[in-house]
Amino acid sequence: MNSNIYNYHLKAEIKLGSIIAVAFFLLLLITSLNNVSSSISIIGFLALAILLGGANFLLIYYLTKSSRVATVHIMLLVVSLAYLLILLVGLLNNLTSRGMVISVQFISSIGFCIFLSLVRWDKDKVKKLGFYTVLFILIHFFIWVSQGFKPFFASIYNNSNLIGPYMLYSMFFIFWMKMYSKNKILLNIIILICLFIMYGSNTRSVMFAGIVGIITFIIWRFITKNKFRFMSYFLVIYSFIISFPFLYSQLPNWKYYSYFEQLMLEYTEKSLMSGRQLIWNPIISMASKSPILGYGTGISTEQVIGVSKSTHNLYLNIVMQNGYLGLLIFSIILLSIWLIFWKAHNSKTVKLVAAFFIVTIVYQSFELTFTQNQLSVGLIQWFIISIGISEYLHSNKVDKLIS
Repeated sequence: MNSNIYNYHLKAEIKLGSIIAVAFFLLLLITSLNNVSSSISIIGFLALAILLGGANFLLIYYLTKSSRVATVHIMLLVVSLAYLLILLVGLLNNLTSRGMVISVQFISSIGFCIFLSLVRWDKDKVKKLGFYTVLFILIHFFIWVSQGFKPFFASIYNNSNLIGPYMLYSMFFIFWMKMYSKNKILLNIIILICLFIMYGSNTRSVMFAGIVGIITFIIWRFITKNKFRFMSYFLVIYSFIISFPFLYSQLPNWKYYSYFEQLMLEYTEKSLMSGRQLIWNPIISMASKSPILGYGTGISTEQVIGVSKSTHNLYLNIVMQNGYLGLLIFSIILLSIWLIFWKAHNSKTVKLVAAFFIVTIVYQSFELTFTQNQLSVGLIQWFIISIGISEYLHSNKVDKLIS
């Protein structure tokens, strides 16, 4: 009798876990509506609120009921709380609602990631996520068809720079589904459609980040030969990313600049110099006047340099708001996540997640989606990271986790 009751509760718990996991993913897709220029955007905002609020509530519930917490979760929480402390110190310099929102968004995103890493992503769940992703991609494709494949395609969103990352990260779930599906030809067609839409959106930052991700995936066996090589690969990529704003402004002095500028104008109708250097150079100069803690959490470029545009670079934005100390701790968070992937680097899923993690940190050289602006994109990035952490936890049977 007791055994039957136990089995009943176990099945109910597993079913509940599956429902929550799939429901969270559907909400994740709906959050993109937050970027629609109409009253329907409230639906996307509510989906964001439910996702972050629900995930963090369930995480707290789990932690209060669990007899132990996985070491990787403790590590991620500790470094994240250290960064949150920097954000709170930054609020003393710039106590604004925007600064408070940024702080809440960051720690909520971490909680969202940790909670979803508790989920065991079996074949059934992966296929469901893949199915809904295919629908998401096809909806946007048919919208583009109805518009006559017009250039700078934005679909239903208010900026063509949004459909690019949505398609890029959608491909993760299609590639993941391919690991468990026999319909590989159909899925390859969906991937081609994704690439076609990305090209139509003309989001060069997404294309560049995607290329670095492909390279990471292809040479995965080489970079995982040993831990030193694995760490070195990350540090080389990350060092280039941090140096990028300093190097970018020097491009016109490069002897091959004219040649590549002509190619860029011909194939993308955009210049190599996007205008970001007009923002980055003054910010770098101003950051030197407050290098340790920056000018305050939530401070804008308009307040610092008098330009009412985003920095379009997460790392430079962190330096501006929270100084090089903030960037150092944030870098430790990224390195901590990369080290988790090393613990399960033989997994095909982790290989795919790690490649998209590199995509994400490269993409942040052009946007702020990971922790601040366009959180609908940022949560997809955190969702993918959580899958890699989950793969490590379940493959090593670290803890009793949600099925």
